[in-house]
Amino acid sequence: MLILSIFFQCLVLKTTTSSAIQARSAANLIVTHPESIQPPKGYISRFYNDVPSPTQLGIISTCNAYYLVQKGDYCDTVISKFGNYTLSDFYNWNPAVKSDCSQLLDGYYVCIGVSDTSAAAASNNIAAVVSAAHTAASAASAPTPTQSGITSNCNNYYEVVSGDSCVGIANNYAITLDQFYSWNPAVGSNCQNLLAGYFVCVGVAEPPTTTSVPATATTSTASAPSLTQSGIASDCTEYYKAQSGDTCVSIAKLYSYLTLALFEQWNPATYIFSNIPVTMPSGFALITPASRGIGFALARQLLVHTELPVCITARKNCEQLHDKLLNSLQAQNNAGKRLTVFQVDVTDESSISALASRLRKQFSDIPLRLALTIPGILRVEKSPSQINYEDALESFKVNSLGPLLLMKHLHKFLPSKSSQPFSAESPFRCLEKEQPDPPFQLPSHAIYCMMAARVGSISDNTLGGWYSYRASKSAVFQLAKTFDLYLRSRSADRALAVAMHPGTVRTDFTRDYWESSRNVLEPDDAALKLLQVLCGIPPGMNDGRGRCWDWKGEEVFP
Repeated sequence: MLILSIFFQCLVLKTTTSSAIQARSAANLIVTHPESIQPPKGYISRFYNDVPSPTQLGIISTCNAYYLVQKGDYCDTVISKFGNYTLSDFYNWNPAVKSDCSQLLDGYYVCIGVSDTSAAAASNNIAAVVSAAHTAASAASAPTPTQSGITSNCNNYYEVVSGDSCVGIANNYAITLDQFYSWNPAVGSNCQNLLAGYFVCVGVAEPPTTTSVPATATTSTASAPSLTQSGIASDCTEYYKAQSGDTCVSIAKLYSYLTLALFEQWNPATYIFSNIPVTMPSGFALITPASRGIGFALARQLLVHTELPVCITARKNCEQLHDKLLNSLQAQNNAGKRLTVFQVDVTDESSISALASRLRKQFSDIPLRLALTIPGILRVEKSPSQINYEDALESFKVNSLGPLLLMKHLHKFLPSKSSQPFSAESPFRCLEKEQPDPPFQLPSHAIYCMMAARVGSISDNTLGGWYSYRASKSAVFQLAKTFDLYLRSRSADRALAVAMHPGTVRTDFTRDYWESSRNVLEPDDAALKLLQVLCGIPPGMNDGRGRCWDWKGEEVFP
């Protein structure tokens, strides 16, 4: 959540406010047949006899429920807000949004229900109502179904969808994992019993109490203070001047009636990271995957030596990866607040699309500063007769098609040529007092790195063998070059693409080749060397961009 010090944030509205499971959903729901819906008390909906405007082309003619798309929305979250329907249904009803959700447009209405499904499920998702008297949602307003033991003072709920994780839900709602577990004990101590289709608690409220208003608060019904961020609620009557070090969570806790969801709703410009302080850096980092080996080590280095928000992915066991990585850092540099783990399988495009959607929601207009895409699988064939179709196909899916699809869904997060350059000094500094000079310092441009391998080089191939691995890794050289040519036009010197060869790193991936290799690098050493090389590649059109480099800074020719 992006809070700027000296700016005023809204604390109180004039009128009754409805709070939904997803705070931005309720006010944007339109149903053409009101008799089919019984909205909860305090929820105000508008009803139309005709199709609302604007809508995109091709919307299904039998639609009877619409939703006004907001900035930060994406297809799978619209479904989770309103649906007893599938992603395939949503695409069929709204063909103009495209099958990858790339054309979901802010400010346009989309169909969320047709005559045979209706939008009853949509209204049933509206969970809690908060009045101007600041009364917390009661147990009677809790949605169903919920698992046993849910905290009695819950006032904000979320309906779990397939693929969700406890870490991901906690991150999305700016609560700690411990809070989530304490409010939802039935999910288990390691999220083993998180059930799709059930509502979980993502926010609680304390009973109203008489509190003194902080000295930095101001009340005015006549006019708002001059320094406010964009989009602040027009009917706000009370304001708070943000101080250096404030977060959305800390401000909400100052007022007994104020929930984080309401704060975000009244101050939409702050909605990025609820627990990141005002000094949050520009840009974020993404490593995919990072479940082990070089990816895990790269995540460690970025969490230790920068203040960047770091996003990583894994195919499974996201909670365990989250805990393992943080435990290895011993709570250095506020790492727990900066780390987010997403579940992604690079052979499943829908999971990559979902990743892009969640990043869009989490970071909004904040650009991707460093991307490290490193999927890899090794199948060894010493002769053509050993080539197995299924194994070879998997090699190309992971090693070639995986980076290609990641590029497809992530390229829009990179800065354009009109973007302001990143700061080359702060926040990319070493944070350890005993090491005053940073081991690496990211430059003012963004870097998109794909993990290649020397065995993918045609000119370096003197031994043969490894047919599918060599061929699939050769494609990465071509992808890096082609993507960089695109970025030269789109981003100019604001972003570049390269490929990297990490060398032989001591991981399970290379276990069989430790003895035969002259230089076996430890994962942390390899990660640090790669980052140092990446940081030194200039964005000039005739410099090192679009090429493949190894951990020593030497070019690996195609």
